[in-house]
This record gives sequence, structure tokens and C-alpha cells, in this order.
Amino acid sequence: MSFGKTAISALLCFTVLLPIAVIVRAAAGTRTRDVLQLTITFEAPDTCRINVGDQSFLMPKQDDDLRATLKPLVRKGRILSIVGGGDIPYRCIGHTIYTAQRAGFEKVGFVAEPPDAK
Repeated sequence: MSFGKTAISALLCFTVLLPIAVIVRAAAGTRTRDVLQLTITFEAPDTCRINVGDQSFLMPKQDDDLRATLKPLVRKGRILSIVGGGDIPYRCIGHTIYTAQRAGFEKVGFVAEPPDAK
């Protein structure tokens, strides 16, 4: 009977401790992502406002200024995250992505907030 109890104890330890070891190992291998966040708002009839920290740029008039501001913020592995509402015209998003790529960002993501419920 002692063999049965030992086998059950070993199995129990294996089923409990193995997942914990996998989680700890996975957590040790992860690193925090370096993300720079921009926000986009649309001002009718045809102006996109891009906010980088406390600076604001009107597109397309100030795209060179935005590119000059973004250029020193580019780092290897850094991701540019563009945040905007679902009502932002695609031309604002596309122009911002294009400007960020011209500044040197290789990874650009977009997060859209859902429109308000009616």
C-alpha cells in the first residue's frame, strides 16, 4: 500500500508543481515592451490632430514637425501605438503611419476605441 500512496503523492506533486514551474519560467522570459503612444483626433472638415505627450500637431500641415519630433524617439524594438476613435478617417491613420515610418519606426500598431452606443 505504501507504493500506491507514494505514486499518488508523486503524481499530485507533478500535476501541481509542473504548471507552476512552466508559468514561472515563462514569466522570467518575458520583458516589458517599449511602447510610444500617439493619439489621433479628427477636426472637421479635414484636419487630423496628433498628440505626442504634451505636444500637438495638425496634419497634414505639420507632418514634417511631427516627423522631427518622432525621429529622436525611435529605438530598436520600440513600438509606436496609435490610439484613436472608430470615427477617425483612414487618411488620418494612414498619414500618421506613413509619417512614423519615415521617422524610422518599424513597428506601428493601431488601437481603435469603439463608437459610442446610440
